[in-house]
Amino acid sequence: MKPVEKSPLVESMTPLSTRGAVNTHVTEAQVREVLKQVEDPELHMDIITLELVYGIQITKGNVSVTMTLTTPACPYGPMLIEMVKLAVRKIPGVETVDVKVTFDPVWQPSEDLKAMMGLL
Repeated sequence: MKPVEKSPLVESMTPLSTRGAVNTHVTEAQVREVLKQVEDPELHMDIITLELVYGIQITKGNVSVTMTLTTPACPYGPMLIEMVKLAVRKIPGVETVDVKVTFDPVWQPSEDLKAMMGLL
């Protein structure tokens, strides 16, 4: 018996995470790795190194990132949030991405980060 082939329309409607026989489990390490590629446009450092990411929660293919910005008035805030969403969506198995911005606590660079940035 010949296997039934999916039409291009059916294939395009199938979520990326379920296409083919591979079911990928998304890990926090994968999310952190892609977030290392998201750079703050003003400071030219990635958001992981800048300690802007406060938490990552994963439930099946749904990823929630809790983060802050260097200042509540950050003009690049909306762009940075979109960059986070786009980066995380590239991980196989990710179905949705939610980014929650908080200022509790307000961003304060660690002593190590201050030294790296030449602020000490």
